[in-house]
This record gives sequence, structure tokens and C-alpha cells, in this order.
Amino acid sequence: ARLSAEVLEGAVSADFPIAGGSGSTMTVPLPPPNPSQVVVLGDTGLRIKSKNDGWCSKKMKGPKSVDGGKTCEQKYMLDEYDPSLVDGMFQGAEDSIDPAKNGWPFAKVAEAATRSAILAGSIVLHVGDFTYRHEACPFPFPKNLTAKQAEKRRTFGDCVGAGAKWGDTSEGWLADFFEPAAPLLRVAPWIVLRGNHEVCRRGGMGWFRYLDPRPVDPALFEGAQTAFPWCVTQTPPYAVEFDRDQWLVLDTNKVEDEEESIDGDPQQAFTAEDAKKFAGTVVPPMSAGCATGATGNSDWMSQGLAELQRKDLKKQHWLAMHRPLFGLAFENQGEKASEGRLYGFQCELINAFAKEGVELSNVLAVVSGHFHNFQLMQLENYPTQLIFGNGGTQLATPLNGQPSALGVIGDMNVTMLGERIVKSPTIGEFGYGVISVAAEEVMQVIAIFMHDDSFAGSGNVSAELKPRQLKLPAGGWTLPS
Repeated sequence: ARLSAEVLEGAVSADFPIAGGSGSTMTVPLPPPNPSQVVVLGDTGLRIKSKNDGWCSKKMKGPKSVDGGKTCEQKYMLDEYDPSLVDGMFQGAEDSIDPAKNGWPFAKVAEAATRSAILAGSIVLHVGDFTYRHEACPFPFPKNLTAKQAEKRRTFGDCVGAGAKWGDTSEGWLADFFEPAAPLLRVAPWIVLRGNHEVCRRGGMGWFRYLDPRPVDPALFEGAQTAFPWCVTQTPPYAVEFDRDQWLVLDTNKVEDEEESIDGDPQQAFTAEDAKKFAGTVVPPMSAGCATGATGNSDWMSQGLAELQRKDLKKQHWLAMHRPLFGLAFENQGEKASEGRLYGFQCELINAFAKEGVELSNVLAVVSGHFHNFQLMQLENYPTQLIFGNGGTQLATPLNGQPSALGVIGDMNVTMLGERIVKSPTIGEFGYGVISVAAEEVMQVIAIFMHDDSFAGSGNVSAELKPRQLKLPAGGWTLPS
């Protein structure tokens, strides 16, 4: 059975002991009236993204499987497995925290985050993308790599440890999320965001079965596709209310008019020398067609958002959405340094916010994932953008170096959306974040990176979070003429 596990849904008003399958009990942690801190992590699953599983004479372009994976057209199916044909992005099943070893250390990240979240008054925010094992790992995984496979060694890990636990199934969800996250699930209540790996053709039905916070209502699924009867693409924003804080949560699982994905091009090294070339420049959007202003079909994501916020104007507000508003990345388009470019993402959301006329006050941060690194983006007059896409899945860490010099862009008078970039530290290592939100303290975020005897890891990155108004240009993301 695909999603065979029974699910218990109910309301609780105090710590509520429930019996486990083994006869044991556990206590459900409940939200505090005012959180003292928010532990943030995301993009956590084991990545298995196959372009050829070794059974196809050509690159797999056949119809998508029910789990969103590629398949081989029947006429190209081979009679015998050929490991030299295996191609794609595969994450090793071992738990190394060293980015160069391409392991999957989500359980270690969750364990470290548990030590932070055990503090009284904590809540946990998962910024989305819980499942990544949408296909079976090629078996046996190639041992003697071809030259082409060797070039991709940093994204070509032996994933056979995943076994048959994959797909939008109970086994897939348990292995990719619930089992490694178990210690963290026990110590604090969670806010969960829907990511692009929870679209209906990937992990969408598991998302609605296990994590979507709305009460079960068959009316929600009216018009659902036959292949995914318990999943819909569009769900409205909602608010998570505390006495002092209001978290505004958006479903950004699918962008209708997205031209280019952040995963579309492998991230390249970005050095201080690269940064100097961009001094005084304007950052364009990642999707070139986006620079035509507030057009597109993704405005459903933000409809009603401003109305939610207006109910609690005196509160401090946090915007939680899987895809970032103010991300910054570098693409090396050729061997010559002059061929590289900075780009911002995600412009489709900028345009949707502008089209809807969203105006939010007293916003301390936009908290996201999607980009498989840590990044902190501070523009001069916009709320801070936090990206925690480094919780366990395959990092965007480049084959030939770290993107850490993106952090010096703040000294280069570079602008995006008409605002100067003040800070942009970017680190391609596994970790999580802690946002301090206690009333008597300065609001700040600390990014914490994993380290052990085999990998030193970077030092913590911290920044103060100041309330800002979020009001985007009326025309959306347009470039100077």
C-alpha cells in the first residue's frame, strides 16, 4: 500500500499522553503563548534524482511515474543493467557532515537542533521539502565510474542504503523524515511549510495526509487530479498566532510561470575577485522573462495575506514561505569570469506580491529554504531574508569551491529591487538556525553549522533582525531602462 499508516488527528488542550504502537507513551508538546526562540531547518530529505537508472539506452524522458520520477520509454528498455549509463544526482546514504563527501546527515542535524529546541518556550519551523527520494536508487550503484560519472563525483553518491523506502509512500515518508526527525518532533511544537517537493506529483499526498495543518475536509480536494485524489496545488495563506508574534504562512509549492529553477544550473565557486566585477551593478532576476513587471499566474499564493496581517497590526510579523523573496546566487556561464552573473530569486513571487498589492508592516524576517545553502540577505529597506536550505539534502555546494564570497557583495554597492544589498553571507554547509524572539532580547538569528572530528565546519553567523515594512514596487521586478 502506498500510504498505509493510520493517522490520528485531534485537538489537545494540554500535554496529552498518547499510546504508541509498542504500548509506550509520549507527550505532545504544545505551543507556548509567547515563544522564546524558533529553531529553523529545512530541505532535509535524501536526494535521488535519476536521469538514467542503468536500464535505459537513452536519457529517460518517458512519462512520469506516480511519484514524479522519470521513466524509460519501452522501446529504449535494456535487457541487462548497465552501470556505465547511470546518470543523475544521487546523495550517499551515509551520514557524513562534510559537504565534499555528499552524505545525508539529516539525523545528525535533527539531533543537534533538538539540543537547541529543548529550551522551554521553543518552537520548530521546517521550511519545506521533506522528501527527495522520488525514485529508486540504481542498484547496484556504479563502483567503477566512467569519466563522465567521475566529473560529477560530488553529486554522485551511493544511495543504495535507501533500499525500497522511497516515493510518496508511508515507507518513504518514515525513512526520509519521521524517523530521523523523531527526537526533534518530541521536544517542541512545529510549524511546517510546503515546498516544491510536496507538489502533488511528488510528495503531495503524503503532505496532506501527515503534515498539512488544516482539519480534514473533503471539500478541499474537490477538483483534484485522478492520479492524486487527496492533493491540491493551491491552498490559501494562514496565520499562526501568538500573544506577541504572528507568523504568516504561504504555500509556495508550485510557481506557474517559473522559467528557470534554482536547481537548473550547478552552483559555481564565487570568489572575492568575482565580487569585484559586480561593484555598482544591478542584480537581474533569475528568470529573464520576470523583468516585465507584475504579471503571471502565481498571485493565488499571496491572496488574503494582507488581510491576515491587518487583524494584528501591533504584533511583530514573520513571513514563512518555502521559496525566498530575496535570494542571491551566482551562475558561471563559461570559463571566462566575465561570462558569470549574479541573479536574484524568486522574481515570480515578487511579481505576485506586487500584483496583489501586499503591504505588511513590522516584519522582522522572511524565513525560507529552497536554495540548498544557508544565506542571510539584508537589503537596505526590506525585511531580512533568511534561507535555511541546508538541513540535510544534497547541498548546492559547487564542485570547485564554496560560494562564500557572496558575503562580500554588501561592500560592493550592488542593488536589487532598487535597494542596496547590505549583507549576504552564504555558506554551503549543513546546519540549522535559531531565531531569538523573546520580548526582553534583541531579535536576532544565529546560523549554526555542523562540526565533528572529521570536519571543522564554519563558525556561527549571527545578525540582528529589525522590523521593516514589506511593500514591493508596484510594477514588480523591473530593471532600469
